[in-house]
Amino acid sequence: MNHPIQASSHAHDAYTRGLLLDEDDQVDQAVDAFQEAIESGDPEWGPKAAFQLGMILREGGDEAGGERAYRQVIDSSDGPELGAALLNLGALLMERNKREAAKETLSRALELGGPTERGGAAANLGNLAKDQGDIESAQRFFELAMECSRDNTPEADDLLEALEAAGRTAEVQNRKDALREARVAGGTAGAEHLAKLLMEQGNHSGAVDAFRQAIAFGHPEGTPRAEAELAGQLLPVDEAKKVFHEVIASGHDKWGPMASVNLGVLLEEEGDLQGAKDAYRRGSQFTDPESGGRAARYLGDLQAQEGDVAGAVESYRRAMESEGEDGVAAAFSLASLLATSGDRNGAAEIYERLAQMPWPEVRSEAQRELRELKGSALGRLFHRR
Repeated sequence: MNHPIQASSHAHDAYTRGLLLDEDDQVDQAVDAFQEAIESGDPEWGPKAAFQLGMILREGGDEAGGERAYRQVIDSSDGPELGAALLNLGALLMERNKREAAKETLSRALELGGPTERGGAAANLGNLAKDQGDIESAQRFFELAMECSRDNTPEADDLLEALEAAGRTAEVQNRKDALREARVAGGTAGAEHLAKLLMEQGNHSGAVDAFRQAIAFGHPEGTPRAEAELAGQLLPVDEAKKVFHEVIASGHDKWGPMASVNLGVLLEEEGDLQGAKDAYRRGSQFTDPESGGRAARYLGDLQAQEGDVAGAVESYRRAMESEGEDGVAAAFSLASLLATSGDRNGAAEIYERLAQMPWPEVRSEAQRELRELKGSALGRLFHRR
C-alpha cells in the first residue's frame, strides 16, 4: 500500500528539483530531473514535468521536442498545466502557419485554462481572426483578452511554492513579479492589437483609448511600447513630447531610444536644435543596436550641419556599431565628412569596407564613391604639377 505514495513522493521531489535547477540555469540537470519525474509514470507530477521540459526544449530551439512534450501533457493531464500546454502549443502552431490546428488548440486553451492562459489564447485567436478578415471576431477576442487579464482569481504556481519552501526570499518576489507580468501579458497584447485594428478602421479616439488601456496594465515591456506607439501616431505634439519623455525615463532599452529619436525629430521640426541634440544624445546612450544607432546617426547629422566635426565623427562611429541601414548610412555620412575635412585616407578606408558589404546596392554606391574620391585626388595631383 505504500508504493504509490513513495512513487508520488519521488516524482514530486524530482519535479521540484528540476524547477529549482532550471531557475538556477542548470538546464541539463533540470532536464534530467524532469525526465526522472516523467518516467515515474506519476499521473500528477509527470505531466507537470513534461510541461516544464517542453518549455526548456522550445526555448533551446528544439521545436519538435517541445511539441511532443506539450502533446504529452495534453494527452495525460487535467491540471493547470493543461491550459498552459494548449496555449504554448497553439502559439507554436501559429508560428508554423498551421492556422486551423492553432485555432482549435487555442480555443481549448480559452476553455480550459486559467486567467493567464485564457488572456494569451484570446489575444492569439484575435490575431488569427484578423488575418482571416473577420474583424468583428478579432475585436471581440482582443476585448476578451483584456477582460481575462483583469481577472484577479489566485493561481497556484509550483515554482513559487518551491522557492518559498527553499527559503529563497529574494527570488520569491521576482517570481511574483513574473507571474503578474504573465497575467497581464495577454490583456496588454489584446489592447495593443485592438488599438491598431481601430486605427486601420479610422477610429482614432477608440485607438487612443485602447492604447491607454494597454498602458494601464503596467506590463514592463508592453507599457513603454504602447506609450511609444500612442505618442508616435495619435497624440498632439505637446502631449506626444510629454509621453516620449516618460518612455525615455522608463529606461527601457528598446523603446527608450526609439522615443528619444521620435522626440528629437519633433524638436528638430520645431527648430529646437539643442533640444533635439539632447534627445538624440540620450537615445544614443542606450545599448539597443537599432534605435540607439539611429539616435547616434541623427545626432551626427545635426553636429555635422553645425560644423562640429569631432562630435559628428564620434556619433557616426557609435552609429556604425549597429547593424542594418542606420549603421550603413552613418558610415557613408562619416566617409563624406572625412573626405570634405581633408582625411581622404580615412574616407577611402570606410568606402572600401562598405564595398565588402553583402548588399549589392551598398557595394555599388561605395565603389562609385571610392572611384570619385580617388579621381578627385588624382585631378588635384595633376593640377599641382
